[in-house]
Amino acid sequence: MSDVKELIKQRGHIKARVTLFEKYLKPLLECKEISLVQVNELRLRLSKIRDLSCTFDDIQSQIEMLDEDTSKQMQEREFNENIFFRLSAEAQSLIDFFENKNKLESSSNKSRPNCHLKLPPIKITPFNGEANKWLSFRDTYVSLVHNNETIHDVNKFHYLKTYLEGPASAVINSVSVSSDNYSLAWKLLCERYDNKRLLINEHIKCSFSIESLTKESHSGLRNLIDTLSKNLNALHILGEPTDKWDTLIIFLASAKLDSVTSRKWEEYRSNKDAPTLDDFYDFLRKRSMVLETMNVNKPSKVDKRLSFSNTKSFLSSSIESPSPSAQCLLCKQNHKLYECNTFKSLPVSNRINKLKLLNQSFKIKEQSDNNSKNLPTLSPAATVATDSEVPSSSASVSMTAISNNQSLLSTALVKVTSNGKTCILRALLDCGSQSSFVTVRALRETGSQHFDSDYHSVSGIGSSVFNVTKHCYLDIGSLNGSIVMRVKCFVLPHITDRLPNVAVNLQHLDIPCHVQLADPKFFEPSDIDLLLGADVFWDLLESSRINLGPQGPILQETKLGWIVAGPTAIHSNKLYEEASRVSREYLPESSESVPPHVPPLLQRAASHAHRY
Repeated sequence: MSDVKELIKQRGHIKARVTLFEKYLKPLLECKEISLVQVNELRLRLSKIRDLSCTFDDIQSQIEMLDEDTSKQMQEREFNENIFFRLSAEAQSLIDFFENKNKLESSSNKSRPNCHLKLPPIKITPFNGEANKWLSFRDTYVSLVHNNETIHDVNKFHYLKTYLEGPASAVINSVSVSSDNYSLAWKLLCERYDNKRLLINEHIKCSFSIESLTKESHSGLRNLIDTLSKNLNALHILGEPTDKWDTLIIFLASAKLDSVTSRKWEEYRSNKDAPTLDDFYDFLRKRSMVLETMNVNKPSKVDKRLSFSNTKSFLSSSIESPSPSAQCLLCKQNHKLYECNTFKSLPVSNRINKLKLLNQSFKIKEQSDNNSKNLPTLSPAATVATDSEVPSSSASVSMTAISNNQSLLSTALVKVTSNGKTCILRALLDCGSQSSFVTVRALRETGSQHFDSDYHSVSGIGSSVFNVTKHCYLDIGSLNGSIVMRVKCFVLPHITDRLPNVAVNLQHLDIPCHVQLADPKFFEPSDIDLLLGADVFWDLLESSRINLGPQGPILQETKLGWIVAGPTAIHSNKLYEEASRVSREYLPESSESVPPHVPPLLQRAASHAHRY
């Protein structure tokens, strides 16, 4: 009996090592690419597992000879041998996949030693489950991979998993990777998306959900042609008699044209009794070429109403060089006196005495606008806080570069989709940025995958430099789903402060009720998750623009909706907020009058803040 226990203990040790190998193998099977070092390591581990399989067989045979319960031991053998064979097959398949891939690449290079022309590889666009993209993906994949007899089934399985995203990838996630399971995975995918009725409905919907053109646009006409021809070709492949739909298609599509192009089409078709769809396409192509030529030859106009001299950088550095004026006079640290914890912990009377010792005083600066006096700005060299029993705010308000007017920067809400997950981000549209950026927090919220970048330096205002090492690709669309574009974004910890920096009073802005804003709450300070730079900015602009007055901002139409940008004749509230904060911190809330020991200048400032 002791011999049996010892053998069972040895068998348990082997099973534990097999479990470790299974944990090592599982993430490799989910990887799209593995390095040569990983392949060699996997080969060595597989060799070790095979040795363990032989040892297990010897130990199990001895246990079966000593144990009277033969059926139980046979079940134990069957269970563990199945694990050995499955793990060995998966590991060997993975090794074969990358070895064959390297052999194909090597043989391809050797077959044409004198050919110096390197053709770009044929790329299959990943399929994310959208029905109107299934036929294109299916036909391309079948011709390049599925019907390629030189590729083993297990390798085809890996290719298939590589080209599937989102809901489409979830269809075959439960199928383990092996040669025998490839046909099953492909069958499941076809059964899910080869739904003829669904495909027909989807392509018909896409054909007639094209956005109507409100103005003459060569790009809009080309998009109309491309969308119609693509979906009608797909319907023809699905067996629909699209060659007999010319009159219906022309009637519905011509209703999408702008008024000028529609009139031109009526003049064109008057010369034909029954124009065909090819005639309609020919007219649209010629019209698009004319509009494009006119657009190229048209001199660019600069809107003189826009002032570029007052534009401000969107970038904010996370590292600021401390200035001499920011040094605390009490503890000599790099913060202002009213932010000092040591100073704020003192009672009111002690703070006043400390200020007198430091020979500090308060100043009131008058700011004028068109010879009219506004709220005086408190510029304290040191700020008095409340008594120790009253909690004080630790937030500080910067008094640097405050102007009487503020300029609105254009913001928009965009829909970002990744791995079947959709979230709404707030974007800043800035043509002054050469690239697009996304914050780390927003990237984590979308669940998008990020990639390592070559070392990049991003320069901001004052020649401040940020080092960027990550980038990602985001599918960005409008809230109504009319457009979707893939944008390469570099990843930054922080893009800019909350915009706008002060809430805007909408009573000063006469926004037409029919305008659909890209950011309905553009007037409320909020975080910026995304910055869309010049790489996509100009593709988003439309031609319509509404001026909200000589001293007001403008409304600019974009594919994301209408954006608001430009100056606003609204005074900043920061001066009032600072004066109120000083009075609240200095005076107890229960006090109805200013204590007599308070310095006269501070009495005037506090009274002024309370009146406003």
